[in-house]
Amino acid sequence: MTRFDPCLIVKRLVVKRGAAIAYDEVLHAGVNIIRGDNSSGKSTILNFIFYGLGGDLSRSDWSEHALLCDHVWLEAEFNGNPAVLRRKIDASSQSAMEIFGGRYSQAVGAPIEAWNRYPYARQKNQESFSQAIFRLLDMPDVAVEGTSNLTIHQVLRLLYADQLSPTDSLFRFEGYDPENLREAVGNLLCGAFDTEIYELQQLKKTKERDFTEASAELRSIFRVVGGGDESMDLNWIEQRSKALVEERGIVTSQLSVAEEAFYDNRSSDRITLQAQKDLYREVQKLQGNIRDKQSEVDAIEFEISDSAAFINTLQARLEALRDADLAAEVVRTIHFGTCPACYAEILEQGGEAAACHLCKTPLDSERARGRVVGLINELSIQIKQSAKLAAEHLATKIKGAYRTERHTYIQGPRRDTGTPAQAWLHRQVH
Repeated sequence: MTRFDPCLIVKRLVVKRGAAIAYDEVLHAGVNIIRGDNSSGKSTILNFIFYGLGGDLSRSDWSEHALLCDHVWLEAEFNGNPAVLRRKIDASSQSAMEIFGGRYSQAVGAPIEAWNRYPYARQKNQESFSQAIFRLLDMPDVAVEGTSNLTIHQVLRLLYADQLSPTDSLFRFEGYDPENLREAVGNLLCGAFDTEIYELQQLKKTKERDFTEASAELRSIFRVVGGGDESMDLNWIEQRSKALVEERGIVTSQLSVAEEAFYDNRSSDRITLQAQKDLYREVQKLQGNIRDKQSEVDAIEFEISDSAAFINTLQARLEALRDADLAAEVVRTIHFGTCPACYAEILEQGGEAAACHLCKTPLDSERARGRVVGLINELSIQIKQSAKLAAEHLATKIKGAYRTERHTYIQGPRRDTGTPAQAWLHRQVH
């Protein structure tokens, strides 16, 4: 059967209550028919599939018997790669999801560290299970204007409609149902979604968030350096800039006068030898501080560069993993006619269909495909964590520079204590 990606096939549904199995059914590719008398549980089984894949159910959608169960296990294939989804049954439908790369028979006895846990909603430092499922299906994480990002629930709404949904509606009925959200789901599933538009939307959201943070920081700076309750509009900024330029001109003039006086023989009696020594020590101290700060900046820049190189390596590994998976899907098993080591003809032997043609090692393609899901999730988590670490290094560098400048500005003009040489040096600098 020809497979068109993205492709999601449910292979098995298991519902458990504690260690006991309440329902276990193996499904096949194609049409599966669930039949039974009225109120025998047909809709409950479909609700379990919908919920196990990441759908949301209201309190009224759960039957009394369904809420007595604990977990839903779903074995599915994402673009041909097997994975098991496990989700705790919760009337509020806010449960997290655990994903295991492999078949249900392997997942039952797998240790806890073999599972990846994802929350219901995306967080600052952790992605949601909708993002993980979209990645396994090689689908973009779509942002819709005026709403939040698409979730797997929104996609499943088009694939599954319950008995309470209107017959003339393509989507499962919900109270909050904006038109642009339904249009985005349709474009995504029909292949009409424009990746460039999506990337620009994501860039717009990022820039808006950065602008909000920068505006808040700018307001804090204005409160520190002046401005009071004045309106911080463009005119205020221009006036403030003009005043600072004029102030800089005055300070420059004063500095020129001080330099002339310093080199004038008539004013040489104003600076004693002790004052010169104090001035020299002060300059040495400042130079030492500059070297220390430069060393800190160099260390942070090295960490940022190292993190960027590591992130690029992880992204390259993720792309190579997808390419290897595609190559394995297309090429299948390779047969050699001649040994690549000694160039002798390789004689065919029967009964080796499940083993390597050359070295006769048994092949386990199911385990390899299951491992692909785990590797994709692990690399994506590493990329996200490394990017967060690099951003923290960059923020540390920027905040450190801001604090240094702010301290110089605030403390400088008021500092007029210490030795006469220190006071004189401070007045000349500021």
